[in-house]
Amino acid sequence: MKKLPIKSLAQFRSVSNAWKSLIDSVKFIADYDNVCQPRRFGVCPLTLDPKIIMIPHYNKKDSTFRLSRVEVKVFSLSSRARRRPSINLPRENMTLETPQVVIDEFVYHLAFDYSKKGYVSNLIISFDLTSEEFREIHLPESIKLGKLSICKLRETLVVLEYNMVVASEMPLCAVWMMDNDSFTQLYTIKAPAPSFNAILGFRKTSAIIFKRRVYNDNKSVLATYEPDSKHITEIGVFDSECSFSVHSYKETQLFIDQPDGTIY
Repeated sequence: MKKLPIKSLAQFRSVSNAWKSLIDSVKFIADYDNVCQPRRFGVCPLTLDPKIIMIPHYNKKDSTFRLSRVEVKVFSLSSRARRRPSINLPRENMTLETPQVVIDEFVYHLAFDYSKKGYVSNLIISFDLTSEEFREIHLPESIKLGKLSICKLRETLVVLEYNMVVASEMPLCAVWMMDNDSFTQLYTIKAPAPSFNAILGFRKTSAIIFKRRVYNDNKSVLATYEPDSKHITEIGVFDSECSFSVHSYKETQLFIDQPDGTIY
């Protein structure tokens, strides 16, 4: 019951006095916040079958969330059912971060590995939308302990290694591109660091999409930055500090009432 959305819980309070008492109890309310259920989405390129990957995380005593491998589920539109994948499930001493990056048949996540006591290391977890298999991709030793994020650049996974020291004369971050599970540093991004909140992605022109701080308000604005000309263009979308995310897409038509997803 702790995994149900709030709207469903509110409805279940009227089932009986016992259920209402349980849901309203202090212990239930405290435990309810200890469950995080992020969902990942992708479409299998071979079958055009949309899939949702559900990976519950539980709050531990050290206030970090760790995934529960026994509760990993995959929902496919074709089957209209959830099932538990059986190949190489991710380890439970990890936390999968958001956002996801989808390239071809793979869904990629940045993960925190807590297996070694004393420090947290980064790695990449991939999910194959065809075989429904999870796989670990290890990062270079020089960056695995750094502040990282992932995104897509020209249909390739890239890792952004942020500089921990924010200064105008220093690069904001380094861009590492993955090729056959190995990583090569492409270049560094030197930008007006004080105005950058976070890099969200890249345009087809390789221009950087980022959050720019609005100093007179507790908000950010979506903007683009051209590394060559150093020109910043505000797109004009304003929102709170933590609410922006950017995802690439391809225009396509998927008809869910047809067995193979197409129409004739």
